[in-house]
Amino acid sequence: MPVIFKKNINIKSAIILVAFITFFAFLFNTFKKSKPKDISNYVVSVEKGLLSESINSSGEIRASKSVKISPRKQGFIKNIYVDEGDLVKKDDLLALLDEKDFVFKLEELKLNNKKQSLNFKRREFLFNEGAISREDFEISRNKFKTSKAKLNDAIAEKSFYQIRAPFSGIITRKYAEIGTYVAPSANISNSPNAKNFIFELSDGIEIIAKVPESDIGRIKINQKAVLR
Repeated sequence: MPVIFKKNINIKSAIILVAFITFFAFLFNTFKKSKPKDISNYVVSVEKGLLSESINSSGEIRASKSVKISPRKQGFIKNIYVDEGDLVKKDDLLALLDEKDFVFKLEELKLNNKKQSLNFKRREFLFNEGAISREDFEISRNKFKTSKAKLNDAIAEKSFYQIRAPFSGIITRKYAEIGTYVAPSANISNSPNAKNFIFELSDGIEIIAKVPESDIGRIKINQKAVLR
């Protein structure tokens, strides 16, 4: 019996010891959890001011004014005086078409006009002297007027062989080279091998942004924008 009693005492002591250890462990964990954490690195002072807000949007940058320059006469390009990226002013000469056939035609018209002028003056003298009829005189005068009109039209057409800048800007594209056959873009009888445009001329920059309908009310005139 004494042995059994001692054994029971040892078991009770062990149980009490385990209970104390568990209790103190519980208290230690509770104290550890309740201890405040250091959050000073995450705290900032409150200051009075304006809150900034932004609207993110995608868009594109393009020229505010841009045209493709087409020739007014068909023919081969003789000279090109500008390249992509060049700054040009209004009426600057950009390119020149081959005008050999035109120069030959112009000389013929000048000679014919001179001939008709001399013939008209002679017929006019004869008519005033009563040597020819009014009908012959009118025929001579009409021929002279016709030759003069054709010559004036040809002289005005000479500028068609010169490709000039319609406004000041930057040459953003060059579609043709020396020797390229070009033709007016409105000419329905163009050769399929002919290019209709020689240059692209641009001026100014504008930004086209797509803003969600829900954000339109937050945009104001003269509001600053940041490009990225």
